[in-house]
Amino acid sequence: MLRYRVAKKILGWNGVLGILPFFRTRALLGLTGSPDLINFHALNGSGVTVSVVRELSKRLPTVWTVHDAGWVNAIELFNTVVTNDSRSRVIFPLARAIQSAILKQRLRYSLKRVTLVVPSNWLKSRLVNVLSLPTDQVAVIPNPIPASFFDFRVAQDQCRKDLGLPENSPIIGFAAWKAWKTSGNQNKGYGEIGQAIRGLRSSHDFTFVVFGHDGQHVPDDLQAVWIAPDATEEQVKRFYRSVDVIVGASKEENLPTVMQEAQAIGTPCVAPRATGYLEAIEDQHTGLLYQPGNPADLAKKIAKLLDDSDMAHSFGSHGKERAGRLWAEDVVGKRYLEVYQDAVGRFRA
Repeated sequence: MLRYRVAKKILGWNGVLGILPFFRTRALLGLTGSPDLINFHALNGSGVTVSVVRELSKRLPTVWTVHDAGWVNAIELFNTVVTNDSRSRVIFPLARAIQSAILKQRLRYSLKRVTLVVPSNWLKSRLVNVLSLPTDQVAVIPNPIPASFFDFRVAQDQCRKDLGLPENSPIIGFAAWKAWKTSGNQNKGYGEIGQAIRGLRSSHDFTFVVFGHDGQHVPDDLQAVWIAPDATEEQVKRFYRSVDVIVGASKEENLPTVMQEAQAIGTPCVAPRATGYLEAIEDQHTGLLYQPGNPADLAKKIAKLLDDSDMAHSFGSHGKERAGRLWAEDVVGKRYLEVYQDAVGRFRA
């Protein structure tokens, strides 16, 4: 823990060490001692740049776990220029295209000795296609789910009582770090979920529960119950057990943790038939996938689970079994060991 704190302080400092990759590389090697391999996770805000990763990969086997597609999307959007000037419409896109090609080439060069790990095949395809990487350089390993989720035994009624939720009402749940946003990044699909919930009100009686920060922004007409996180895993597990169905509507997800955790608890899910949702949910077996961008279809799929308790129970059981088979810590750990061994072998070759 002490070593981690020191590393975070030095590598995140924006002073001299923050602008000289050489010193950051030396500092990182000094703090880690003489490891057999190094595995990076979130680089944003750490002070570690891709150039530092490149230098380290020359010295020892290096693995980088990429958790999101944000910077990959940024590279693609780099070519997008909005302008009304006729000359600019030609010059700017050409300049951006050249800069983008150079950026991609530099990234490929920096990462050529690095083994990349991503949580889904969808994100792997994005990386491989955008950066023109060899497919065998990118491994797919899902993020693990703690064993306590699979072992959770508290009954639904008790969980609802603990959270102050109605015990005799069907409950639809939605969880996001920012519980609800009315402006800014709308990737989570708040508007789509809102339309679906409003549509369901005309035919079903249910409680809509939103779990996450800033829930005071949920529109009043959704009649939502907001649960603010208390930073405990127990509260998260009680939320998943309390609801009858978890919904998601993100435009883009790598491998949505909410869907993973909910299924580990035994709760069925409804989400778009797109991006990482396709790997998180097995349609018609652990949950239902709806047509992306179609709130009416989302409402229809939610209603299907609310109306058929046998189906919901079956999906919950299958989801729990599948989650254990794919996302348990020991399963993910063995996969990482294989990747580490392969990375060491490549480095020594």
